Amino acid sequence: MRLKTLALLLALSGIPLTAIAADRGAIVQGAGATVSGFAHVRRGAEGTYIELENSAQARRIAGFIAFQNEGTFPGVMALNGRRVQMTGMVVLYGRPMIALNAPEQLQVISD
Repeated sequence: MRLKTLALLLALSGIPLTAIAADRGAIVQGAGATVSGFAHVRRGAEGTYIELENSAQARRIAGFIAFQNEGTFPGVMALNGRRVQMTGMVVLYGRPMIALNAPEQLQVISD
C-alpha cells in the first residue's frame, strides 16, 4: 500500500515539472521560435535590443538588430511599449536572443 501511494505521489509531483519543461522547451538554442510580448527597445554597444515582456514565458528573450542591419528596420525605436512578435533562430549570448536580419521577422501585433 505504501509503495502504491509513493508511486502515485511521484507521478503527480512530476506534472508541474513537465508543464514547465514544455514551456521552456520552446526557447532553446538552435531552435526556431516565434515569441510575442511588449517591446522594450534600447540601443546597446553592438546594436539595438528589443526585450520582450511576457509573463507566460518561463525565460525572457530579446531580439537583436546589429548596427549594419538597422537600415532595414526603420522606426524600430517607435516599437517601444507596443506588442510585437519576433520569429527566428534562438541563440544564447548569456541569455536567449533572436538575431533580426529581415523586417519580416518583426511584426506589430496590436496597440
